[in-house]
Amino acid sequence: MQKITDINVIFLGAGPTALAGIREAGENKFNTYTIGLYPYEVGLYSKYTKKLGYAHPEKEPEKLLNILNKFYGENPNSTNILIPTGDESIEFLSKNKEKLKDRFVYSLLLSDISEIILNKEKFAQICEKYNIPAPKTWTKNTNIPLEEWAKQVKYPCFIKPVYYHKWAKMFGLKKGFLVNSNKELIETYNNLYNKFSELIIQEVIPGDDSNIVVFSANFTKDNVEQIFTGRKIRQYPVNFGTTTCAISENIEEIKEYSIKLLTSIKYIGVCDVEFKYDYRDNTYKIIEVNARIGRWYRLVTKSRKIPLTASIHYLANTNTKLKETQEKENIIWLFPIRDIPAILKQENKLKAIKYYFKRNKVWCIFDKKDPLPFLMYFFEMGYKYIKYKKGK
Repeated sequence: MQKITDINVIFLGAGPTALAGIREAGENKFNTYTIGLYPYEVGLYSKYTKKLGYAHPEKEPEKLLNILNKFYGENPNSTNILIPTGDESIEFLSKNKEKLKDRFVYSLLLSDISEIILNKEKFAQICEKYNIPAPKTWTKNTNIPLEEWAKQVKYPCFIKPVYYHKWAKMFGLKKGFLVNSNKELIETYNNLYNKFSELIIQEVIPGDDSNIVVFSANFTKDNVEQIFTGRKIRQYPVNFGTTTCAISENIEEIKEYSIKLLTSIKYIGVCDVEFKYDYRDNTYKIIEVNARIGRWYRLVTKSRKIPLTASIHYLANTNTKLKETQEKENIIWLFPIRDIPAILKQENKLKAIKYYFKRNKVWCIFDKKDPLPFLMYFFEMGYKYIKYKKGK
């Protein structure tokens, strides 16, 4: 059986999402390495990892390949596992699998369904095929014209990109555009289409952000391990943003839907699945699947689940079966820098901040055992702001 000392885990990306995985891998004694997208990303400064440099997988794919090939040249007899932490990294691994397959191991080599996961149009079609509840969706390939669909749908609707990571270059944190009428939908869609043609339109599921719930687990060819569920409390931007406050909670319904969908498409690896509860028909409806850990993933680890570790053992073929433990509920996860703007949008701000006074909580970036990433986060934000001002 392969020893942990023979396994190298390499994270592609070093932002807050990667940091959660880096800490789990390091705490479980794996040799952990990180390649950032930019200098000063927080994960590069964790005590649990060694820096291999930085290269953006979309803007600098050859540089990233060179870093990986150099690493392999120095570690040819080890099992070298790649862990993507963003959509750009997933796309890079999918495009370069022929160049990497003899040197590295990663989930997409075993089951490359990245196009289904990244392409929100295809994802909507897959949900319909396997009868997974989802918001009503229109795409360019829908069998009725947009004008007709717009007359039938319930408003509000949300116009969003097929590929979010490509959209973000143009629109930043804004995930899409909310429309409240037939006329507004047609006008907004046509205006956006002139700038960004890969678009879909979905009905908006009404209700507070706390109706959004999340699922994480590790999928193998034969099993589903280390299942976790939790609930968003807040996100920013409000209604259409990323998690800023969450809580661990057992939610059986989304386990069933997640396992049905991901086993149907033969998914392998760790995942991040998001649903929203629709009170109109008493159903949890799937919003998206990420073929990676989510930013809130540290909540999973602190809730006594370690799906990423299970995935690493599976990819390395160690034959190690991790013991399933009772999930610890009501752990709070907080990302204060992003959560404060979300709190300011709340009507009852005193009620909103109560989670900061709970005993069982974990922070997105701060960890007293690994403090340097917290300090470097401010350097990272300054670096990104300067690049943004320069238009790079």
